[in-house]
Amino acid sequence: LGVAKYSLLGWSDGGITSQIIAAANPLSVHKVVLFATKSYISAEDKRMLLEIQDVNKWHPTARRAYEEVYGADLFERLWTQYVAAYCRYDDICTADLAAIKQPTLLLYGDMDPLVDPEHPKYLLKHIPHARSHCFPTGVDKYSLLGWSDGGITSLIIAAANPLSVQKLVVFGANAYLTA
Repeated sequence: LGVAKYSLLGWSDGGITSQIIAAANPLSVHKVVLFATKSYISAEDKRMLLEIQDVNKWHPTARRAYEEVYGADLFERLWTQYVAAYCRYDDICTADLAAIKQPTLLLYGDMDPLVDPEHPKYLLKHIPHARSHCFPTGVDKYSLLGWSDGGITSLIIAAANPLSVQKLVVFGANAYLTA
């Protein structure tokens, strides 16, 4: 693309991808924002994923959003494969963390139902120039929409104004682990 220097925004699995890219490309990556992510898969992560493995038990609105994109059968099959693949791993990129030299902002919610509360603590301890912001009311109480640089801006606004933001939706920042 011809872009010499760029910043990364990673949400969930996209945060894992961002950690790997930042560690491998220290001269190209300027800053990193990681939201609701991890560098390893804990027993608690596996437990939480297995609890929601059956998409037929999901709230219809949440399930329908994915079914509209993938179709019901394909979504169910992909989600089952995703959970199975995720549960086969323990360490994803912990060895890369010390190589992340860029300023890194960690954002997470205290009541996030899919992120083990140990992850932000671990990332803060092992990424040299990291700082963190916790949304004490969780991850479902604020409202911002962001895409690309707008997503980074939205995350920064959410971090600065956690009590006034109702919901955060960031597009274009997620990656998927496949078997």
